[in-house]
Amino acid sequence: MVEKIQAVEITALGDTHGRHEELPDIDTDILVFAGDLTQDGSVREAEEFNRWLGGLDVKHKVVVAGNHDQCLIGDDAEPRGLLSNATYLEDEKAEIEGLSFYGMPWVPELPGPLSALQKSTFVKTRNEMSAKVQGIPEDTDVLLTHAPPRGLMDRTFLVDPRIPFLRSGSRELRKKVKQVNPRYHIFGHIHNQNSVCQTDGTVFANVSISKYQGENHSPKKFTINDAAGRVA
Repeated sequence: MVEKIQAVEITALGDTHGRHEELPDIDTDILVFAGDLTQDGSVREAEEFNRWLGGLDVKHKVVVAGNHDQCLIGDDAEPRGLLSNATYLEDEKAEIEGLSFYGMPWVPELPGPLSALQKSTFVKTRNEMSAKVQGIPEDTDVLLTHAPPRGLMDRTFLVDPRIPFLRSGSRELRKKVKQVNPRYHIFGHIHNQNSVCQTDGTVFANVSISKYQGENHSPKKFTINDAAGRVA
């Protein structure tokens, strides 16, 4: 059993797509980043993001990749070298300040011909997603993924008027989260769904930063203590 500390503040964000320098100063105990730190998936973008991380006065930084971050996956990729100023998680657990974190970057494949639009190694079929989520430990306090769970802040709005929106979250992930029941499930991927809700004892947060137009969303802050988590 992991002994919980009295209180810890977490600042959560994701989907900056290279716009991290536009963010306000971050003062927190733990920074978590839910993927898509790059726009084009280049090593240069990852290096710039890592320098930004290194300049933050934050003790712990936890990062997962997103579907844009191609430089962080593959036989020749060295994600821990590129993100040396963070704890990088890919189907992995980390114990930080008495809390159990688990991170995974995968996103579900879109249905039918829409899957052709997803040109990323991070995209997985339903069977592949089902296998990936089985690795989430039962004692997870904070689950950090790029993909949303199905039905929660996962609406993708399309230009085709015949399809007003599409649910792009993972059914398999939603099912596993309900089973594990972490304190927090933090994710991104769907930019226009930045929000927080609580259900079945878990706080769900879409922390996408970049809007398709206009100013960025603000990072979200949470405080976790022995009794419960509260949204700040």
